[in-house]
Amino acid sequence: MTQLVILDEAPRLHDNPLLNCLCQGDWVLLRTPTEQTRQAQLKRELLAQFAAVLRQFGYQVTAQPANSANEIIAIAESLQCQQLVMAEPVAHYELQLVKALQASGMPIQLDDVNGLLRDNLRPELASLPPSYSQFRRLREPALATSPTQPARYQAAPLAPRQSDTDVAFGPAELSARLLDERWWLQQVERYVAGPMRHYKDSRNGLLGRDFASFFSTPLALGLLSIRQLYQRILHVEQQQGENPSSQWLRYELWWREYFRWVGRKEGHRLFTGLARHPTPPTVHQDLQQQHLRAWQAGRTGVPLVDANMRLLAQTGLISNRGRQLVASYLVFDLGVDWRLGARWFEQQLLDYDCASNYGNWAYLSGALYSPARWFNQLKQAYEYDRDGTFVTAMLPELLQHKPAGMARHQPYVGELGLPFDRRWYEYLQHADAGLV
Repeated sequence: MTQLVILDEAPRLHDNPLLNCLCQGDWVLLRTPTEQTRQAQLKRELLAQFAAVLRQFGYQVTAQPANSANEIIAIAESLQCQQLVMAEPVAHYELQLVKALQASGMPIQLDDVNGLLRDNLRPELASLPPSYSQFRRLREPALATSPTQPARYQAAPLAPRQSDTDVAFGPAELSARLLDERWWLQQVERYVAGPMRHYKDSRNGLLGRDFASFFSTPLALGLLSIRQLYQRILHVEQQQGENPSSQWLRYELWWREYFRWVGRKEGHRLFTGLARHPTPPTVHQDLQQQHLRAWQAGRTGVPLVDANMRLLAQTGLISNRGRQLVASYLVFDLGVDWRLGARWFEQQLLDYDCASNYGNWAYLSGALYSPARWFNQLKQAYEYDRDGTFVTAMLPELLQHKPAGMARHQPYVGELGLPFDRRWYEYLQHADAGLV
């Protein structure tokens, strides 16, 4: 039986069950995205590159848009394929696509190629714990025994991509090597051997080379296997002993897995609010749009928020801490519907992952299974950018008016001209200059 193997969700050579099931005569389909998001542009480049690699190894490959079940079935029939093989869906629209393919009568085989939990480790959706901690504790002990799949081929080194940013966010090679599978595998080895030891202390950073792992983009693209990354962390722990930082990095991977299963369980409700009602907007719709535009442009008048939003605009990336801060400010200080922020991230993030993005926004806004989480922007500035290094890197105009330190975090007159929250006062006392 000739198979059509849909590989665009896992365009990699290592730990790839979908690639390993290919037999002589089978075809590979790479569905090129048609969306006009930053990640879609990146993925089109990645899939063109991966198609060339597969053809070098002798595979039959077709790369074309295919957004509906009818289009996929038509491609399969034109190539005389009798069975479909693809990644198990996570997002609601992917689940609906698979249901339509199954209804067509063509046999379909699914593999959770980008998940941590496979085979006997999979949870039952009906009994999925609402708590992340419960979910992790139930599944974590058995995962160490789940092996990755050997690679049929080794990834070859690639020529560097053209870099369009000089912002010192992550390793210097990050933009140039963003789609290089071999480089990312080398980065895994480098990171777990050294910088991982400091991850718990550095993970709340905002700028620099190794404050974060930077694995979110290759994981979101399917370029890096989360199971192989997890196994490498465990291997280092077995050799050198577990420490709080290696443990915390594993916890972050569990958050990703948790939201994947929440997405499967909740379906379309992930986009509207789950167990609780979404946090209602506190301002009129027209004012919401004004606030949203200023937030998107990084011109709210709050330096920490604006610096993070301009970093996102320049690089398509933003730190874990930065995401929480700008989301909190949009929802609770500007009174904007959280879903508008989630959609903006969907358009802008290079490491966009549907379940993680909407799950995290709902979680912070109180629309998931737990209460909302408001962040005091000046308290966060005092804890994570007290000397103003990050905000002046992204907002150089602050150097003209604010000499140093917390003075650089004083709210200025942005496009909104909003008053600052009274809960910020005690942290503004650390600034040397008067308030704006």
